Amino acid sequence: MQLYPSYMLGQTLQLSFFNHIEVVIAIIWFISLFFKVVICFFVLTQGLSELLKVQEYRVLTFPLGMLIFVCSILFISNNTYLGNFISSTWISYSITYGFLFPLCLLILSWGRSKLRN
Repeated sequence: MQLYPSYMLGQTLQLSFFNHIEVVIAIIWFISLFFKVVICFFVLTQGLSELLKVQEYRVLTFPLGMLIFVCSILFISNNTYLGNFISSTWISYSITYGFLFPLCLLILSWGRSKLRN
């Protein structure tokens, strides 16, 4: 029922030598979230530069960052909307883009390699 259950668990735990476990959990969460966003953004800019045949990927970083920032504010307005989206749409969305499209690409690349041989 909690939005961040691990953080709430850290608030309720009381150890004799360390009282504020939620601070450690929050720091670990921020660091892992930062690296996840940085890696995904780097992969996105690299892939887009390959797709658009741009010589230097750094040219795309600022416009892509602004586009993602604006879209995040416009598309996900609040936590209630995000929760509704996750419960109603996310499963079909993730199956389509996370399984079916890569599977189709794998089948296409396998078929191309068979045709070349």
